[in-house]
Amino acid sequence: MKITGEVIDNMNGISDIAGNINQHPKILTIQEVADLLRLHRSTVSRYAQAGTLKSYVIGSRRLFKESDVWSFFDNQVARIASEGA
Repeated sequence: MKITGEVIDNMNGISDIAGNINQHPKILTIQEVADLLRLHRSTVSRYAQAGTLKSYVIGSRRLFKESDVWSFFDNQVARIASEGA
């Protein structure tokens, strides 16, 4: 079987698309953040509305970047550690 240049170009385009998808952060819902941090949904909402936990409102949904959730977690751990020292 002979593979033409056009097929190879198409395959490269597909891998470029797959690579771009992996570069974007994972988007989480309030429930997924609550499950991840082992908090109640209302606690996550409260942090988000206060601006302590960065979130994005799209339509009627509040969404979170996974990287922002981990930054929030790291900041909370650091804050508690510095208060306890």
